[in-house]
Amino acid sequence: MIGHRLICASLCLLLASSCVSTASTGNAEGRNVPSITQAELERRTQELIDSVPSGDRTPWQKYYADDCLFFDEKGRGMSKTQLVADIAPMPKGYSGSIKVKNAQSRIVNDTAILSYDLDESETIWGQQLHARYHGTDAWMYRHGSWQIVAAQVLRYYEDPAAGKADAKRLADYAGTYELTPGTRMTVTLEDGQLFAQREGRARELLIPEAQEIFFRKGVEGRRLFRTGDNGTIDALIDRRNNEDVVWKRVPPVDQPNAFSLRSSAFREGETLADSTLLNGLDCKGANISPELEWSNAPAATRSFALVMDDFEARDGDGFVHWSVYNIPSSASSLAAGAGSHEKDIPEGGRHAWNDFLQRNYGGPCPPEGPPHKYRFTIYALDLPAIDDAGTPMTWRKLRVVIRGHILGQASLTGLRGH
Repeated sequence: MIGHRLICASLCLLLASSCVSTASTGNAEGRNVPSITQAELERRTQELIDSVPSGDRTPWQKYYADDCLFFDEKGRGMSKTQLVADIAPMPKGYSGSIKVKNAQSRIVNDTAILSYDLDESETIWGQQLHARYHGTDAWMYRHGSWQIVAAQVLRYYEDPAAGKADAKRLADYAGTYELTPGTRMTVTLEDGQLFAQREGRARELLIPEAQEIFFRKGVEGRRLFRTGDNGTIDALIDRRNNEDVVWKRVPPVDQPNAFSLRSSAFREGETLADSTLLNGLDCKGANISPELEWSNAPAATRSFALVMDDFEARDGDGFVHWSVYNIPSSASSLAAGAGSHEKDIPEGGRHAWNDFLQRNYGGPCPPEGPPHKYRFTIYALDLPAIDDAGTPMTWRKLRVVIRGHILGQASLTGLRGH
């Protein structure tokens, strides 16, 4: 933008100096200047553009002054020699066209400024692409002809195509991030979408472009989530023009009204106790589910569902260790060991089948290597109860049933290695 303002200022000075010189001498060459119209400037500009696909350098040699200044959309400054050398035929499989649109002009004596949009359509081996640019050219009548003495091209910003994020990972990004003490940003998950809100500003939707990479509509730059050495998200990266502003993840500010999940057995990112390990395979744990407690559920909650999963297992497909549904809305906790028998779940609560093909808690038993992340998620639902008649109730079936009925959710993640 600074370069754009400098060019505009230079062009304004060019027009002003032209007015002064022509008022006193008629023109720089001491004779009348042949007039030129906006329509003719547009025609010549289109002629230049049309010569690009074939690599025809003739119009560029003709219309650009030998001492011209040219700045392209990539920020490259080029002389006429460099500019002309840059004109080359499109490669095999490429074709396209660019149309000059929305032109405006200011013509004063021997100087003319043409500002216009460029609407580009390009085909690359059958794939259609589109882009928009804005150009500004300064023409002067010198040495017997109208020539371009300065030109700049800017590219209009356009949002990237939206991609898909791993729904199982979104809850990991939710949290509080700090740029400096007193300057914080909160990321929340609502109905399968991430929102970021800096204190004192409106919240913004984070649209996935790729895994862990998000953008905001109409805003250039990206938001990335960084995974730390312990395998959990430790920072939000605000990337602008390949420069990173780092917001470090911090414990959330005390929010008495926030729906939250906690445990007396471990805190976020801590190691799960030996007692929670599976008693099976090559693990010899007690297979006791940890105590869990939640608070500040949405007022309209009519029941809860809970799932514990190793969401990164099986190449990202995840592995469900425990799932409970029809927990009454009056409940606010599950006691340690509640995963062993339904009688230990508040009245009406039911176990769904886990990926061990059992209707109970199945503790961690990860392979050797880095610790796995075990996420406990409580869902507040507007459903009073879920009918489990028919096919067996698995977590994968349950998540389809509750889709569109989630009023809020809260997660807690513990680590466990082998």
